[in-house]
Amino acid sequence: MTTETDRFALHNAVLEEVRGHADVAAARVQDLLAAGADPHAADSNGETPFNVAAANAPVCGRLMTIYWLEQAMAGKGGKGLNDRSGAHGSTLAQYMAKWLADDEIVAAFARAAAAGMQVDTPNKSGWTPLMA
Repeated sequence: MTTETDRFALHNAVLEEVRGHADVAAARVQDLLAAGADPHAADSNGETPFNVAAANAPVCGRLMTIYWLEQAMAGKGGKGLNDRSGAHGSTLAQYMAKWLADDEIVAAFARAAAAGMQVDTPNKSGWTPLMA
């Protein structure tokens, strides 16, 4: 279970990258995720650490995207392979598409698609993952 303190810590870890400290942020995010912090738990403004990272912190965003995938593939966590996140209602495939130049993400994308991740679902703006 994620507490308010966990959400605050994960948000702050992401903000470390925004402030230019990607290495520190990545280490803190990994530690917090390993300890059970939920990247999809919203703060009082409705923002989640995942969505803040995806929009503003590419290192942490990538880490949390891989974490979402791993949790979904294992049937754990708060989000499945085809669930939506963020104001645009984007799916995991759309977040993964941001990093398709990364060999690890390409391999993970293929595994997730084979496991049932939909790769042609548009978000609220009409964009599909492969248009990203």
